[in-house]
Amino acid sequence: MSYQPRFNVFAWVVSATVVVVGSGAAPAGQEGASTDRAALVALYEATDGPNWSDNTNWNSDAPLDTWRGVGTDSNGRVTGLRLANNGLTGPIPVELGNLANLESLNLDNNGLTGLIPAWLADMANLTSLFLRYSGLDGPIPMWLGRLNLNSLGLSGIPSGGGPIPAWVGGMTNASGMASESGPAAVSGSERQSVQRGFTAPVAGGHGALRRLSLSGNGWTGPIPYWGRLIWT
Repeated sequence: MSYQPRFNVFAWVVSATVVVVGSGAAPAGQEGASTDRAALVALYEATDGPNWSDNTNWNSDAPLDTWRGVGTDSNGRVTGLRLANNGLTGPIPVELGNLANLESLNLDNNGLTGLIPAWLADMANLTSLFLRYSGLDGPIPMWLGRLNLNSLGLSGIPSGGGPIPAWVGGMTNASGMASESGPAAVSGSERQSVQRGFTAPVAGGHGALRRLSLSGNGWTGPIPYWGRLIWT
């Protein structure tokens, strides 16, 4: 008779303790979405967000997928950021590198400053990157060749000159038919002498690249044959 009440009290205390501990932990998805929101706010503040061409719902409590140019997955994590031609000015903040689920980034035709951010090298899920005429400065870094991209746009970013580097070829699989167009820096006569069968494997190359834009970079020489690559 005396043992049973003590057992019940102990069980109730353990049960209550479990409830308290469990209620204090936020779901992982919510924590990630909060981190993403903070990263986007940092971008808004660093690039003169109040004066963007369209800043609908930015820096507000509205769901992130209602912010202009922002796409999210089912957990509310940011997967796409498309702010081309939107009047962004200033540097890209390092906090943007916290968008761990980012798959697509397009900042074409803006007034950004600084170099291509080094934290992009750690964006494991990024498959599409467009920084054409974004205002960013060169040279174009070789570590871009380690990304598993299917689309890359770097037009208008100074390359530092010379031929198109081999690491770009390492981002393709060099199979299929040659493209009919190429970088603006390459002349029409040179475009006719595409090097068929040319491959340029490089350590870390994933062979996923299918769309490439390099006009106005200052690279010179013939366009290599890199398979079913679409030059834009």
